[in-house]
Amino acid sequence: MKIRVILILGWLMLAVGCIESRQIKVPQSVVATFVNKYPTQENPQWIKDENGLWEAQFESKGETLRAGFQQNGLWVETEYSVNIDNLPAAVVNAVNQNHETKKIVSAELVHHYNKGIFYDLEIQTIDSTLKVEYRKNGMRL
Repeated sequence: MKIRVILILGWLMLAVGCIESRQIKVPQSVVATFVNKYPTQENPQWIKDENGLWEAQFESKGETLRAGFQQNGLWVETEYSVNIDNLPAAVVNAVNQNHETKKIVSAELVHHYNKGIFYDLEIQTIDSTLKVEYRKNGMRL
């Protein structure tokens, strides 16, 4: 009986240790910049994306936003999901003129520290899927 209890306790400790080791440790500089930029937001979901940015996902005014930060806390960008039907006509026209597009798969409005404001689109062409960026006036970045 004692052996069974010890084994169960051992497995529980191992399971808790594994769960704790998966928790993300977001740098304090990143958290401080996030709190300063979005003071009303609490408990964002944090991930480290494929580009090495710390990304906070959170809700604001019924929208899901993703804000990206460098390791040192520098804000890089904030992305807003956009309904494809709400894209500016100039963007849709530019995509159709510049690509043999079957369809626009996804769209995000991006506020970037260096590039400014633009639409980040994923488009399905005859041959492949592309990521392209356009300004509101249809100019490609």
